[in-house]
Parts: sequence; C-alpha cells; structure tokens
Amino acid sequence: MRKNASKSAIPSGEGDSRSSKKDVQGKKKWRLAALMATVLVAFIIRFVFAYGVSAGDNYALSGGSSASSHLSTIISILTGSFSFTDSALNYPLGSLVANPPLYDFIVAVFAGLFSAMGVSAPTAAAGALAWSAPIFSALTCIPVYLVAKRMFKDETIGVIAAVFYATFALLVMTSVFSNGTEYAFVGFLFAWMVLFLYKALEAADASSVKGFKGIFADKTILKNTLMAGFIFLLIALSWSQFRTILTCLVFIMVAQALIDRFRSKDVSQTVGIFSLVILIGAIVPAVLYIPAGLWSAVYSGAFLLAAISVAFTMIFAATSKKPWVFTLPAIIVAVAVVLVVMLFATPGLFSDLVFGNSHYTGTLMKAILAPSHNTISSMA
Repeated sequence: MRKNASKSAIPSGEGDSRSSKKDVQGKKKWRLAALMATVLVAFIIRFVFAYGVSAGDNYALSGGSSASSHLSTIISILTGSFSFTDSALNYPLGSLVANPPLYDFIVAVFAGLFSAMGVSAPTAAAGALAWSAPIFSALTCIPVYLVAKRMFKDETIGVIAAVFYATFALLVMTSVFSNGTEYAFVGFLFAWMVLFLYKALEAADASSVKGFKGIFADKTILKNTLMAGFIFLLIALSWSQFRTILTCLVFIMVAQALIDRFRSKDVSQTVGIFSLVILIGAIVPAVLYIPAGLWSAVYSGAFLLAAISVAFTMIFAATSKKPWVFTLPAIIVAVAVVLVVMLFATPGLFSDLVFGNSHYTGTLMKAILAPSHNTISSMA
C-alpha cells in the first residue's frame, strides 16, 4: 500500500530555481515597463505644453535663426531648389548655409508625407520640424538606458539614467515641440555612439589579441568601432558644431593613452579604436564640407584637430615600448613646434584649430563685429 505523499512532488531545488527565474523575469518586465513609461513621459512633457501654441499658429517654430535656416533648407528640398546657399541670408546677396544638410534631408522625408496629403511645403516642413524634437528626444531615453545599464551592470541604474534624461530641465527646454533645431537628433545619435564605443572598448579589454591588429582580428571590436564611427559621421553631417564631440573624444583618447602607458598596459588598441572613430567621423565629412565651400566657415579647425591628434597619439602608441621619459617630452615638443609654425605661417588655420571656426566671415561681418560703434543702419 502506497503512503500519502506529505511533500511536494517537485524537488526543493527545482522549485527555488523556478521561483528565481520568475522573479528575474518579473523584474525585467517591470524595468521594461518603466523604460517605456519614461519614454512616454519624456515625450508628453515636451509636447503637451507647446503643441497648442505652435500648431495653433501654423506650426510656429521656437528655435531661433537655426530653426529658420532648417525650415528654409527643408522647403528648398521639397520644392527641388536645394543648394548650399540661401538668398534669404545676407539679403539680397545671399550667403552659405553653415548647417550640413543630413538632418534636413531626414526631416524632409517626413515633411514629404505631409506634403503628399495636400499640405503646403512650408507648413509640411514646419510641422515635421516641430514634431522631430520631442520624438527624437523621447527615443534617446532608450540608448541612455542601455549605456548606463552596460556601464554599471545594473538595469535599475539604466532606468534611473533614462528618467534623468527625460526630466532634466535643460534637455527638455532644447527639445520641446516647436524647437526646430537639430539638437534632439544629435543627442539621439550621440547616445548611440557612446554605446557602441563603450562596447568596442569593453570587447578590447576582454580580447586575447592585443595591439592594432586586435581591432581587425576581433569582429566584435571592429563592428562596434565602425558603428561608433559611422554614427559620429552622421552627427558631423548634421551638426556644424560637431567639433564639440570631437574635442571630447580627443581628450578621452589622450587621457586614456597616458593612463594605460603609466600602468604598463597596451596603449595601441585603445588609441586605435578612438582614432578609427575620429577619422571616420571627422575626416570623411571633407567630401561634403569642402565642395560646399564650408572649409573656412565650419570645417578646417575640426579637420586639423582630428588629423593632428590622431597622428601624434598614434606615434605615442607606436613608441609605447620605449621609455616614456624620452618619448612623451619629445611628442610634446613636436606638438608645440607644429603649433608655433602654424601660428606664424598660417595664423588663420591656427585660430581655427585652437579656437574653432567662425561662421561670421567676410568684410561686412568684420565691420559689424569690430570694436566700434558702427551700426548696420549707419553703414547702409
């Protein structure tokens, strides 16, 4: 006769395991729900307060002259009259458009959908611009979550980072509905660039193949490095002030190279990853900026900063086996010599490299910006 079982038919170990898996799955679902709610909140607080004012006035834009420039470019794309000059700038002579056009072409695709429904080109362009800022800014919460989660190995911290991005006042102010600038789009791309760059560096630490060849031998490193470089390229083709991000990348590359060198770690792989990202994002845009006539107005400083920093950092990495007490001072002296030569031989390029390019060029702007009391009315 079989006795009645007083214990569960499932071994205690298996029951604990199933319970643990359910807890993990439950936490993942909660965090996913929290992330989606954060994206929604980010969109609502950027949309709800400004929609009535902007849409009620035929999609009035609040991004200042930059928004007006984007609007004019998008309208020209929709009407088939796009060029790198705008007759409305420095009217009636016209002037170069300092903003690279990738963002405008992307927004023009969505504006074309409005236009296909019978909406006029100006209204369609303004509407697409007005909607783009809150949408891209809200979606940025996703890569911000992924970056924080990966850095701290904690999904909860990822959610907290996304909430911070969604509610931070300065970020809200620059990405509300009606803000027709590229800032939200650039922030969206930048967050993804940071994610892929971090994944490449993380894979490099775990790779058994070191040195420059390790970048190309390990598919994970190469894939993430190329993705980071490609996204940086998209930023450079959308934002004339991409030099800001370039400067950050250069600073981190140099600082990390010095730290690794003093810790007797491999320098070349980290330098190689950063250099490849910088070269793709800052050198390749020459195919747009130079033919568009933006070399002096926008691009020369960033180009020189990328080329010089990569060249000397690669030299530092290649000589990492040598005593740093000799190589580091020699490289510092070489950089100083290059800067001094540029200062006297090409002062304009030196200024672009050190201080950045000025959009305000030409005799008219020089006269206006000169230390005098001249006014546009008096000169007219």
